[in-house]
Amino acid sequence: MNTRRLIYSLRYAPRTRSWAARRGGRLLDRYRAKDEGIRRLRIFCRAQWSRWGRLAQLRIFGKNGRIQTEYTYGKDPRRTRG
Repeated sequence: MNTRRLIYSLRYAPRTRSWAARRGGRLLDRYRAKDEGIRRLRIFCRAQWSRWGRLAQLRIFGKNGRIQTEYTYGKDPRRTRG
């Protein structure tokens, strides 16, 4: 099993007025609605873990650029205090 986590993100793209799904800076898809993007990316990340055993993480950003929610699939990162 690969221990490297695949990190996916969903960010607002003001130029196109859409939500952009990316992995490592590479554009995967665009969505008109944020809810649609979240739903599809969660299904995709869950499949990465359940079908292929790949660790995955989904970061959802707000229009202000800050992380709103983060989902991890597979082993969670080690818990630390603070």
